[in-house]
Amino acid sequence: MKSQLSTEEEQIALEEVMDNYKNPQNFGVLKDHTFFKHQKNAHCGDVFDLYVKLNDKKKIIDVKYTGEGCAISTASFSMLSEKLIGMKLKDARKLSDSDMYKIFKIPISPSRINCAMLSLNAFHNGLEHYEFAYK
Repeated sequence: MKSQLSTEEEQIALEEVMDNYKNPQNFGVLKDHTFFKHQKNAHCGDVFDLYVKLNDKKKIIDVKYTGEGCAISTASFSMLSEKLIGMKLKDARKLSDSDMYKIFKIPISPSRINCAMLSLNAFHNGLEHYEFAYK
């Protein structure tokens, strides 16, 4: 993905990613979750558990995660969790790889795409299992 940002904008975006790695948002276990997904990145061994809680109107009211991984995957979970909280499930379901690139605001090298998309894959896989089980 070629960047259309200035060097200064890229530096600010990189600092945001590193801040989310060093000070992850929404890290922890959510005991009263609606659905859960254990997700592993087979390419590098990053492992995370994602917890999502919905209210009765199918709005995401809380997201937590635990696990260990590289700076990109950890920042991915932190940044995506912030985006998901408050979203209607029907809108969150539509989130794509393109949306993750927008969240990061910096180019992701081909070797790190799996790390950047790990959180989104966990969300979609967990949601798919939840919807299958409750339909």
